[in-house]
Amino acid sequence: MEVYVLTKDEMEEATAGLRLLDGDASEKILQAVRNMFSNRSTFNVQPDAVSIIDGTQEGSYLWV
Repeated sequence: MEVYVLTKDEMEEATAGLRLLDGDASEKILQAVRNMFSNRSTFNVQPDAVSIIDGTQEGSYLWV
């Protein structure tokens, strides 16, 4: 079985939808995604590879 490493350079990033959630709801969702990668995929996900980007980053990605 091949194992792939997902690092901060190759990451999963959430946008405004998660930034706007109340309380620790967004962190629970991010942790669920990390757990999914850990338990159900061949990706070895670094803890900082699943995160929420800020509005500036999100805006710059609109141009890409």
